[in-house]
Amino acid sequence: MRAVGRLVGTPLTTMLFLKGSGISAPADLTGKKIGYTVPGMMDHLADAFARMNGIREYSLVNVGFTILQALVSGEADAVMGPFKNYEPAAMEMEGYPAGFFEIERYGIPLYDELVFVTGARVFEKRRDEIGRFLEALEEGISFTLEHPGEALEIYFRAVPEAPREMERKAFMATYPLFGPDTKLDEKRWKAFADFALEYGLIEKEVNVHELLVRP
Repeated sequence: MRAVGRLVGTPLTTMLFLKGSGISAPADLTGKKIGYTVPGMMDHLADAFARMNGIREYSLVNVGFTILQALVSGEADAVMGPFKNYEPAAMEMEGYPAGFFEIERYGIPLYDELVFVTGARVFEKRRDEIGRFLEALEEGISFTLEHPGEALEIYFRAVPEAPREMERKAFMATYPLFGPDTKLDEKRWKAFADFALEYGLIEKEVNVHELLVRP
């Protein structure tokens, strides 16, 4: 596998909870039930978040993507994994205002979100096409940052069945987070790879230099 580019230059993942639940700092999760969305990844990230922020005597619960139901029912007091550009807006539209901790502000190293990957053989065979794709993507991002309203209307014309209110909220929360370009920073990836190995997100060391490629 090879990583060739990114869409978002900052983590979207959060520790999400209901406003009014008594949670205002990570330490408030001590003794609580912490849900997670993706086994083998978000549970380890939740453990790392807990260790870094002095959270003790908590339990982990696999809630999948039934995030709102888990929080409202009390199955979980907070959930690791929801994206800050989508779930808070979706929950608010359902009448449940959400709060969240941005994990990069609480010890988790910065990483790129929504990364484009390909196979090593495909990359070698289709390097030029991948390069043109990334160039077109950067042009699209540049246009979106300069003309967000027009970009959103183009999207709605292309996907007329999209739920407009929700998509508008998600778009407004997302487009400012786009990276200025699609390039991947090796030092940032190495720092996160070291963290991932230490906290069990991956089982063996990653050769970041080999993983990251550009056409």
